[in-house]
Amino acid sequence: MLQQTTVQAVVPYYIRWRKDYPDVRALGRAPLKKVLKSWQGLGYYQRARNLRETAKRVVRENGGRLPEDYEALRRLPGFGP
Repeated sequence: MLQQTTVQAVVPYYIRWRKDYPDVRALGRAPLKKVLKSWQGLGYYQRARNLRETAKRVVRENGGRLPEDYEALRRLPGFGP
C-alpha cells in the first residue's frame, strides 16, 4: 500500500482493509471485484490481485500460514528477493 505514497494517505485504506479482511482466509475467500474495490485509489492493482491469490494458496496449501522456506515464499505471487 505504501508504493509511492505517504503513511498518512494510506492509513484509512489500511484500516478499512483490515476490517474487510481480518485474516488470510477472509482475503482468500473474497471475490476479486471486492478486493479491487477495497484497493481502489491506491493504484498498482496487481498488488491486490497478488495478495488475494497468495492468500488463497496459503490457505489451500499451508493451512493459512506463510511458508517458512525462502524458496516456497518466492513461488507465491508478489514475493520478490
